[in-house]
Amino acid sequence: MQSTWIESPVQGRHGGPIRAGQWAFVVIGTHPVEVGQTVGLELEVNDQSLGYLPGYWLENKAGNSYWHVPIPPLGIHTKLRYQAVARREGNDEVSRTHTLNAVVRPNPPRWIDNSHVIQDVPEGLIGNRRTTSRIDSKASTYDIYFPSVALHSNIRPAEGETPQSRTHFRGIVAGLAEAGAIDWFSETIWQGTQSYETGTNVLKTVLGHRDNHLRVFVHDFAVDCESWPEGASGPIVPCTYLKRYEIRNDSDVERNLIFAIFVHSEVNGGIGEPVLSWNDAESALMASNAGHGHSNRKLARDSTVSFVISLDGRGSTTCEPVAPSQAVLTRSLTLPPRGSERVDVLIAGSFSMNQGDQALFERTLRPTLEWFRVADLHAVETSTIRRWQGLATELNKVFSPELEWDELLQRSALSAILHCDSGFGSVASGFDRGLNAYCRPREAMFTAEVLGKLGLHQDSRRIFEWLESVRDRNPAHRFWFQKYSMDGVPEWETPSVDQSGLFPWALMRHVRRSGETELYAALWPAVRQAAEVMMGETGHPGLAWVEDLSLIRSAGMWDLRFGCHIFGNSVSVAGLRAAAEIAEILNESPQLSRKWRDRSDRILHEGILGRFAPDKPGMVDDRRGHLRPVRRMNRRLGHWVVKDPSELDDPDIADPGTLGPCIPLGLIPAESEIMVQSYLMLNSDIQDRNNSANSYRTLRHDIQVLTRLWMARYQLELAKRTGEEAALTRAQVHMQSVLEATGPLGLCVGPLGNDQHKVGQMMMPGVWGLQLQVCEILLEFGGLSYDALDKRISMRPIMPRTSHSQGARLNLPGGWFRYSIRYETTGRYVLTMEWETGNPFALETGIVLPVLAEPRHWRRFDTRQSDIPLPRMTWNEKNRTMSWSETLPAGNCRVVREWSDRGE
Repeated sequence: MQSTWIESPVQGRHGGPIRAGQWAFVVIGTHPVEVGQTVGLELEVNDQSLGYLPGYWLENKAGNSYWHVPIPPLGIHTKLRYQAVARREGNDEVSRTHTLNAVVRPNPPRWIDNSHVIQDVPEGLIGNRRTTSRIDSKASTYDIYFPSVALHSNIRPAEGETPQSRTHFRGIVAGLAEAGAIDWFSETIWQGTQSYETGTNVLKTVLGHRDNHLRVFVHDFAVDCESWPEGASGPIVPCTYLKRYEIRNDSDVERNLIFAIFVHSEVNGGIGEPVLSWNDAESALMASNAGHGHSNRKLARDSTVSFVISLDGRGSTTCEPVAPSQAVLTRSLTLPPRGSERVDVLIAGSFSMNQGDQALFERTLRPTLEWFRVADLHAVETSTIRRWQGLATELNKVFSPELEWDELLQRSALSAILHCDSGFGSVASGFDRGLNAYCRPREAMFTAEVLGKLGLHQDSRRIFEWLESVRDRNPAHRFWFQKYSMDGVPEWETPSVDQSGLFPWALMRHVRRSGETELYAALWPAVRQAAEVMMGETGHPGLAWVEDLSLIRSAGMWDLRFGCHIFGNSVSVAGLRAAAEIAEILNESPQLSRKWRDRSDRILHEGILGRFAPDKPGMVDDRRGHLRPVRRMNRRLGHWVVKDPSELDDPDIADPGTLGPCIPLGLIPAESEIMVQSYLMLNSDIQDRNNSANSYRTLRHDIQVLTRLWMARYQLELAKRTGEEAALTRAQVHMQSVLEATGPLGLCVGPLGNDQHKVGQMMMPGVWGLQLQVCEILLEFGGLSYDALDKRISMRPIMPRTSHSQGARLNLPGGWFRYSIRYETTGRYVLTMEWETGNPFALETGIVLPVLAEPRHWRRFDTRQSDIPLPRMTWNEKNRTMSWSETLPAGNCRVVREWSDRGE
């Protein structure tokens, strides 16, 4: 007697559930082993017979035969009914099994086995300065930083040193299915374009399906309304992130689709007690980590982090688990001809400093979920847009219609602001991996410098206050450490003198721009401590004064090797001079300020500007006259202890730090032969296809970006001081070489220069390496600055040949000032100045026009302010600069002046 059974019910890939778009199989067993058997499967799909599927013999074992029946790919949520059928050759008797049922489950993204849910470079950034999300070009969320813009001391990725490191999520990816598998937006079947809403950090993505009849419009933003929203039972959480999808049907027929969201959670690095579960009552996916302790505080996660992911209330949502940390949410949609449907997705996070906080959802996330179900999300998005655009209007501006400076400056500034944490006041260095998602004091102070130049004095001040708050976290060593978490906990303690020395220099510049002189007294302990660090009084063997070289020894600006670095010592000169000036303003000990000035002069004139000799001070190369990057460098990475003098080196290699004395510190004039030769050395190096083993270019991609932008800034400064058009052209070429390699959103940079032929992944240089430098260059082109202490505006623009119109706008206390210069084809220049102020102010003008032979017919137009006299203008032919000084009255005024070009 023949018997038949189903040995293995329908299974999918790797023996898992049957999934959409993938082959499946059934294994059938028969007894006894006989020749001439025919075995197969009778299959019904959605109550319609698919007929007979033949089976294929696998093996005979223990008196039984086993048969493999492949099932072709089917669509998502397809219902299967099947039974096995066996026949003997020459016998009409049919042996059948009982009927089994199965449902086709959603298919996850195809790259999930390699943990690469997102394939494109995640260039997009959105946030509200309390949380940050990374988004790729297909609107897939790559990761979310929370409870701060970058890493908190209780939040740690599992693989912080790798580009694939994640903090809370490996991927949140959407997709659509019609008759078959889910076509995830991260796949090549979709093509996308991406841009930011003008003047905001609201990211817009348009996706097109290859059948040309289906488009998806996605808006990603972190809620940041003009007034913070509240639900029925309380305010929503700061980490409230919305993904708004609009699916449009461009065909003339109705389409039934399934919208899907794939979630791969890795909350708090996935280490500790991570959980991903479906809350059926709330129709929401819960991802959390209860945290864990550790004997090393840096490795502990003494906190509870919870996220909720939910679709809006327009329809029912089903959840399909894929793995312990992966799930797919689905919803059915019906799109009318030429119509659309909308799906809104909420991703909200909450944080508690207590491990295993069971009440976190009820206390914080439930009010947010309730708000999400009833809120007018279009009004929420509009309010968020208005808030960002309101911030954009506070920014100082530079504009040139031909060169699109206004848009570039605004985009770079808004991107830089995303790195600034509004809760703590710290600044994230970058988001490319967990290793860089911390606050480095060096980069924080340069951020404060640029924010002040942009007119955001309050944000700049917060950075100084944060630096003061972390000053004595480790009183045994009085320098600022290499990097801190956003909440101010030290992460890496490497001593670099510039991390401390920049504090007095940046603070003094901030006070001159903002007029906040009370900061000198409030931050005097920090200023004095920074000066002591620059004097070598730290107690750390890696940061000490080297008497015979007249230099400070510490880690360099790349935090890799110890030695007497040019940039660190240049910062010490600028920092000690600033500290001495602040001490004099506060009437502190004259001996103190004198001691600091003497040390700064010794470092500059002996340690830096002396001619190089092996056993004598000096960093100016004795042969070519350029600055050497470092003296007595330890060959061993990260080591300051020297047991053998042979471990020390005086390398003569190119390094961008050699431009530091000029850009950004202003210690040595750009036209100095030392700086010219240092630039030529660096320029020769970036043109050389044979990189030296010791070259800075072998270190990090972001250094290459910073190098070219510093070279652009140096050449721009040289052009402003000398009037050389060639220097101005070189500045534009260096800047353009970076801008041409940036991604569509201006946040990533690809291979540069001689490496452009290489196929390499785009990289995120970080806030200092890219956004801040672009802002600095454009603001220098505009040339507007304000000294709040002297109540004086400086207008020192430079006008390139490629721009026929340019200008800038400066926000002032209780008013504004704006100018524009227009060059007409007749050879006439027209200068328009407009302002609105409550008090008179001084104006110091120096307009650099490298293409101008000599100005003539200097005159004014008759305007409503015709009583404002025409000042006496002087022309410096050597540096091609028109200069004058005047005092302008208060009120709402407009002045137009013109001159002609006698040359070209």
